[in-house]
Amino acid sequence: MSLDINLDVNIARVIHLKWEEQLEALIRGKSGDDLRLSSHEDCDLGVWIYSSGLQKYAQRPEIWALKDVHKAFHRHALEVTQAVAAGDEAAAEAAMQQVRGLSKEIIYQLTQMELAIIESRQGGGGLLRRVIGGGPVRSPLAMVQTSDAKGLPFLRQRSKNLGAMLLNVNVARLIHMRWTQELERSFRKRGRKLAPQPAEECDLGVWLHGAALKHYQDSETFLKLDEVHKRFHHNADRTISFLNRRHYQDADKAYDNVKELSRDVVFLLTRIEREIEDYPSLFQRLFTR
Repeated sequence: MSLDINLDVNIARVIHLKWEEQLEALIRGKSGDDLRLSSHEDCDLGVWIYSSGLQKYAQRPEIWALKDVHKAFHRHALEVTQAVAAGDEAAAEAAMQQVRGLSKEIIYQLTQMELAIIESRQGGGGLLRRVIGGGPVRSPLAMVQTSDAKGLPFLRQRSKNLGAMLLNVNVARLIHMRWTQELERSFRKRGRKLAPQPAEECDLGVWLHGAALKHYQDSETFLKLDEVHKRFHHNADRTISFLNRRHYQDADKAYDNVKELSRDVVFLLTRIEREIEDYPSLFQRLFTR
C-alpha cells in the first residue's frame, strides 16, 4: 500500500479549517445554511480518521491523539450551534473559544504525523534530502526559488498544479515543525546542543522576509504570522537562556508559551493555504486521485 501521507494531511488540514470557518460565520450571525453539523465519525475528517487514517497510520501515536481531539472538537462545536439557536451569545462564544484551540491542535497533530512519517521513511535528515531531491544539503526553502522542483512527489505535483506559492507554505510548515521538535529535544536535555537563533535567520524567518513577502505582504494572516513567529523565537530564546542558567521553573513557563505559539504558526500557515486554494470535497480529493 502506498503511503500518501502528504496528500492525506494536506487535504485533512484545509478541509477541517473550512469547516471551522463555517462555525465562525454562524457565531457572527451570518447564514449557517452551508453548515452540516454531523458527528465526529461522519464529518469528512472523521470518515478519513476512522477509515483511511487508522488503516494507514495506526502505528503512529499522533493518529490516536488526533482522534480524541477531533471528538472533543465536535462536542464543543455542537455546544456552539445549540447556544446560537438558544440566543445565548456568551455561551456560544465560550464554546467557540474551545473550538478554536482544539482546531489548532488538530492541525498540529496532523503536521506532526506528516513530518514523523516522512522522516522515518528516510532516516535522519530525511526531510531535507527528500525536499531538495538529493545532492548537497541546503535549506529546503531554497527550492522555492527554482522552477524545477525535485524531491517529494506531492511537492512536484502541487508545484505544477498550484504554483510555487502553495509549495512554499507546505515546506515552511514542515520546517517550522522540525525546528520546534529540535527545541523540544533540547528542552529535555536541559538546553544542550541548541543555541538561540534570531527570528529573521531561521529557515521560516528567511522565507517570511524574502520569497513570501512578495506574495503575501497585503495579507492580514501573513502579518499575523510574522508577528507570532517573532514571539515564538523570543520565547524560545528565553527558554534556552533559562535552561542554560538552570532556572528550570522559568524555563518551563517560557516553554509552555513556545508550544502554544508553535501551534499558532502552523495554524496560520494552514490559513494562508486556505486563502490560496479553495479545496474541493475531501472525498473528491481522496477517492478520485
